[in-house]
Amino acid sequence: MPADFQLCAPSPSPPLPPGDGVEVSKKPQRVPACLAALIPSGSNNRKLPGPPAPGVDAREVILCVGGRRLDGTVDVFSPSIPAVWRLQQPEARFVDPCGVMVRDGSSLLIARSYDVVTMQRDSRYVGLEEQWRRGARMKIDRHAPGLAALNGRMFAAGGFGSGTGRGPLASVEVYDPSSDAWSAVAALPVGLARLAMVGCGGRLYAFGGERNDDRDASKLALAYDPAANAWSRLADMPTARGCCVACVGPSGLIYVIGGSSWTGYAQRIIRNRRDGTGRCVEAYDPVSNQWLLKGDLVMRRSEPGCVCLDGKLYVLGGYVDENGRDCLDSIEVYDEEADRWELHECRLPQARSAFGCAVMKLRRE
Repeated sequence: MPADFQLCAPSPSPPLPPGDGVEVSKKPQRVPACLAALIPSGSNNRKLPGPPAPGVDAREVILCVGGRRLDGTVDVFSPSIPAVWRLQQPEARFVDPCGVMVRDGSSLLIARSYDVVTMQRDSRYVGLEEQWRRGARMKIDRHAPGLAALNGRMFAAGGFGSGTGRGPLASVEVYDPSSDAWSAVAALPVGLARLAMVGCGGRLYAFGGERNDDRDASKLALAYDPAANAWSRLADMPTARGCCVACVGPSGLIYVIGGSSWTGYAQRIIRNRRDGTGRCVEAYDPVSNQWLLKGDLVMRRSEPGCVCLDGKLYVLGGYVDENGRDCLDSIEVYDEEADRWELHECRLPQARSAFGCAVMKLRRE
């Protein structure tokens, strides 16, 4: 079945949780005429444009891959148009959570809980259906690991092992696309699951997570040095949490956003110390090894997606309830200089959480 590139209006959103007090417009989204520049005409099999040629004007878009109950879907968000549309890919199954890495501007590597899938495109238009390939399986199956890319490789850390009563894993693996193989590297100091990870300045950073079978939240902040194959402990996060997301901001600060805290199995969304509405944002400075309290999210979110694009942070989706079922389709954008979050006018085609995010360049045709 050929892949179908579908333009979508935003889906209806669930009511906002009590106390959030945020009104989001639900008017139908108009797809601007300039979106046609991204879609080849005269064909029912609409395809994603290839990477930009040298010197060719390009547009950067945000890819949202997989997520809870959204296996096989890729949403594309362009803040510059602005517009959101959906790329249907029913043959590829992306279980939650997943990590996404863009390689050479032309291919995707998507890490799942047990293996990877890759998508390779040529310099122009290529249908995606025939291009997905399954890569090597991880040495250990992991549920809810931390996933992040660094130096062209994908790391999978911690997560819950298969079976019951085993608790979070401490082991870490790295996938090398050139050899299509996973290999073990230095383990985490303690077992963790649902931790946030991000690559920055040649090191891999890990934040928070769940520490035991009771899912107690962690304040741990760790850094992995690939050259030394060793983890070091950093200043603890001010707020213990799992199910958060980490992203490098325009200034080089690492933002840890949203999440949830557990006491045994009684989960609560992280509550900001100022207004108690679950919108916690803290930033780590790798130079000074210090934490900074940042402006609150507009809405509370656990397991959202996050990327940095054109000097701004974008936080997409996530969930707001205590069981992870009530997901969001809204998007927030952060101005680092003003230290302020605002709701974006676009919504995702469907609410999602626990998904992978990446920025990819598309050539303007």
